[in-house]
Amino acid sequence: MSITQFIKLVEQVGIPLLTAAVAAYALWYIIRWLLTKFSTDLTRQLTEIAAEIDEEQRDISQQITEVKTILIRLVDRTRLLGEELNAHDQVARTIWGIDPKKERPRTRSERRDELEEQLREIGRNGD
Repeated sequence: MSITQFIKLVEQVGIPLLTAAVAAYALWYIIRWLLTKFSTDLTRQLTEIAAEIDEEQRDISQQITEVKTILIRLVDRTRLLGEELNAHDQVARTIWGIDPKKERPRTRSERRDELEEQLREIGRNGD
């Protein structure tokens, strides 16, 4: 389309009608872009994000499981060390002729905690 043909078109149709046609074309182009390229890109990105989130959740749950295992092992080792320490203390007191250690009175919360721990162990063992 040459310049003279464009000027004749504007003279015949008018500027408002030409502006409306250009706006309609722009609107059609934007809607077509939204429905095709944008929606497919958005869908692809959403699936990628969902996959990344799932992978992170698996990693986090695996790390939590590992930390729980480590914590249980540490608690068990601490209990064993406490029992060994008491055994060594009794042996040393017996060898050196020191009176046996008097048990200190326990508080209500300590007794409650001990009973709760025993109940948990019974529940785990099924006894």
